[in-house]
Amino acid sequence: MRKHFAKTMLMILVMLTVLFASAFSAAAESNVYEVSTNNDLSTALQNIAAGTDTEATIVLKADVDAPVTAEGSYTTTFGVGGKHITVKSADSEMKKLSFASRGTLTGDCTFDNVDVTGSRLFCNGYRTIFTENGRIHLSETLYGGGYKITVNSTHVEIAASGYINPSSSSGLHDVIGGSYQGSVEGDTYLEITGDIQMMGGNHLNPGCVKGDGSSGDDRDVPDVYVGGNATLIYDNKNSTASPSIEGTYGCEMKGNVTLDIRSGQVNEICGTQEFVDTSIIRGNLHIIAGNPAYENTNRILRLGGNGSIIGAGHLNAGAPIFQIGGNVTIDTYENVWSWEKGSALPSDISEIYGAYGGKVGGDVIINANGSHVGAIYGATNSDVHGAITITATDVELKSSRYGNNDDDGYLFGLWEDRIPATAGGPVTINIHGGDIALSMATDQTTVPAGSSINVTGKPK
Repeated sequence: MRKHFAKTMLMILVMLTVLFASAFSAAAESNVYEVSTNNDLSTALQNIAAGTDTEATIVLKADVDAPVTAEGSYTTTFGVGGKHITVKSADSEMKKLSFASRGTLTGDCTFDNVDVTGSRLFCNGYRTIFTENGRIHLSETLYGGGYKITVNSTHVEIAASGYINPSSSSGLHDVIGGSYQGSVEGDTYLEITGDIQMMGGNHLNPGCVKGDGSSGDDRDVPDVYVGGNATLIYDNKNSTASPSIEGTYGCEMKGNVTLDIRSGQVNEICGTQEFVDTSIIRGNLHIIAGNPAYENTNRILRLGGNGSIIGAGHLNAGAPIFQIGGNVTIDTYENVWSWEKGSALPSDISEIYGAYGGKVGGDVIINANGSHVGAIYGATNSDVHGAITITATDVELKSSRYGNNDDDGYLFGLWEDRIPATAGGPVTINIHGGDIALSMATDQTTVPAGSSINVTGKPK
């Protein structure tokens, strides 16, 4: 009797297990939608919106277009608010998800093993990830924020390969972390680690913009801002792309700004660019150029032309006008090169400036580790309210400024270029080995009290 009861209970448990597994499998499969047509895609999005699950997967069995909005055929949207959708291709042949001239996301999205194509794409403040398994082909700009609206925050990761704004005919911006003619209340995050072609010299930054860079597009547009912290990570495997990277281009940054530029080629790296009255960083600026993981490898960060690394201001600033409220910190590593490895020096060699035409409310701190640049200056034509500290370890400074193409470069704390440079605290220079022609706390008549130059090792 007991054996029969035990067998019966065991059979019931097995049946319950099978039923539970079947129900779980059915539930999982119910969140996966295979689509072959535009109508299939629209239906899938409607079903995801009507469901209670917050995760869904759309599998493309053919190329499809994002749904058209009521504004007209030139605008399309994709996504579901409050849901995260992963888009994949059904097989090894990558399928396309195409947006019209203005595409907008309306929910969190991960694009994996799919080719996202279109013109301008607005991620609209939603968490957006393009994985390394996919591709992206946008003829114009990608924005982490919205189109003429303010969003709460932005988060965009681009590990895919392809291109974004590969020509200058579509404005002056490549990728913008914030909104177009709108603001971001909180943080912005923009990460580019794929192999992405983009127009050289065009803008790449984690802020917002008042216009697309074409003439008059920003006329009568209210000022824009980022209310939180802004982060840009750039580690582009495409060595021919050469964007201009800045912390802000006409956007008030109310928090801290981090520019983590690890490899690739850039036209310049600066904290503040253009539009003196609005290109303001209220918090701290941290520029990281290069990466210790790439030291003594061919994965370099190539500084193009004379587009230098500059904290506050830029090379055309002149007088101290660009404002950073907190500290300016610049960390550089060995894989930073201002010339081609193993080649003759060019006529223009990029340099490092803590500030050039800037007003810094805090300190300027430069830590250069094995970098290959023209020269290092704590502040030029600038007012620094705090102290200046430069630590140079095994740096190679080469300058063609004075006509000698293999002349070693300078390391100065304060440098006057028509306009005096000042600091409220001491200038401290620490040199550990390296190749340097001359180091001075200042080229002016007086130096702040407590300033010093400390040398260890055997600099050349």
